[in-house]
Amino acid sequence: MNRYNAFDAGVEFGGLKNSADIKILICYLLKSIGRPLTRKNMIDAITGNGIANYFEVNQGLSDLVKTECLTSSGALEDQTFTLTDKGREVAETLESTLSINVRKKAVRETLALLTRLRRESENKIEILPLESGGYSVSFTVLDGVDKLMTLELYVADLFQAEQLKNSFLEDPAGLYTMILSRLAGEHAVGEQREE
Repeated sequence: MNRYNAFDAGVEFGGLKNSADIKILICYLLKSIGRPLTRKNMIDAITGNGIANYFEVNQGLSDLVKTECLTSSGALEDQTFTLTDKGREVAETLESTLSINVRKKAVRETLALLTRLRRESENKIEILPLESGGYSVSFTVLDGVDKLMTLELYVADLFQAEQLKNSFLEDPAGLYTMILSRLAGEHAVGEQREE
């Protein structure tokens, strides 16, 4: 039997090259995360770190739905997958066949991805080209529906705008806290000088 029966383009050393292992990983991820994930979430999490090939992950998702290890809902682009009892049994029985590094890497990447998606939904970022050249990047930190802060910056090109966006999404609350702290500290220093 050929152990390596999956496409391995884009798969890093130690990644999965067997279609059965990829299916086990998909079930394991859904069990570990404990919530449904979209097709895009699954593909980004597994292929983002070179764990498995894009086409193999797609095929694995389809196969798992056919074998009733997963259920799916929604259109192809927004298709969401939920683990069934059968899929949970597969994950619990066979997860130890996957290396601990692959399991940790996949869960870590998935959690980071979900954190970023949550931050994107909880905060607003707008990148607008300017007639004079460059871009205006606007960051809005929200607390539910309340706007806590809006910060607008000028950058020379789209690459810089995307870098700022990515940095902001790493820790929007930290940026807000830092600016608030800095402004409160500067205010306190100003009050001392007036005395």
